[in-house]
Amino acid sequence: MGDDVVRGPSTAHIIHGSATDPLIKWAGGKRWLVPTLLGVIRAIRDVTTMRREPMLYAEPFVGAGGSLLGVLAGVDRPFGEVFASDVNPVLVRLHRLVRDTPGALIRAFDALPAEVDDTTFPAVRSAFNQYRRTTSPAQAARLLWLNRACHNGLYRVNGDGEFNVSIGPRGPARLPDPRWVEAVSAALASVTFTIGDFRDLRLPMRALIYCDPPYTSDDHKSFTAYSGTFDAPVWDALARRCRTWASMGHTVLLSNADNQTTAGLFAKRDGWQVIHRRTVRHTVGGHSDRHKDAGEVLLGLNLPRGFFAALET
Repeated sequence: MGDDVVRGPSTAHIIHGSATDPLIKWAGGKRWLVPTLLGVIRAIRDVTTMRREPMLYAEPFVGAGGSLLGVLAGVDRPFGEVFASDVNPVLVRLHRLVRDTPGALIRAFDALPAEVDDTTFPAVRSAFNQYRRTTSPAQAARLLWLNRACHNGLYRVNGDGEFNVSIGPRGPARLPDPRWVEAVSAALASVTFTIGDFRDLRLPMRALIYCDPPYTSDDHKSFTAYSGTFDAPVWDALARRCRTWASMGHTVLLSNADNQTTAGLFAKRDGWQVIHRRTVRHTVGGHSDRHKDAGEVLLGLNLPRGFFAALET
């Protein structure tokens, strides 16, 4: 996948990937969940009129797009329409640009430094911050360059909205293979991207909505430390909005940490059902030699009658 590196035509390293690999590294990816999501989609189609009608699919927390790309590549029939959104405008602008003008993005790579060092990194970071509110191939190229050049592939901004992650390993810059960019572009061709949060999602007809919000924690610290904006009132608003979606006929899926906070917010009494559980090993503090086991759960709301029987076949 994306970290298979070979020597490219310049002194930069070329990173290879496929249409199911996100071009950007991002926290909280759900590529591991794609096989389960595909099984869920098949089961829903098997037991509802969606097997005859166009099926709409939406992700209001699209992030890097790992689950979206995996689902798009794996469904047995195309969706009627696909909607994806995120509150981070930098991500959405990148997805749109990759979708619409991959050639311009590829050409913009040529203007970037081939080496990551104490001179080139702050220069690219400064240019990225200077043009952070703009949409251009050059700005998207800077984002992908910084994503592989900074510490642990993090994306973090200061109070002024400026990217402030420090430099990572020095050496040849790491840029996506043009064929990878073109493959992802083709995969996203039918996706409508919008900037906004889950409350802004508008769907023209019944849909399957997959939510992958930031993880809850029983001490309420994990996401506050990461963003500072997804606090308890926002979690309550998401839980209410999911119930509203279900009352409108949508089927809602939600993945999160398997803990008491998640169980309280998305409770059985409100109609939520457990589809899948698993334990995963996460790195701690970005250190590959430090790990912590954690439970993850996929929940469903307004699942159609006969869904679980169809899921098992």
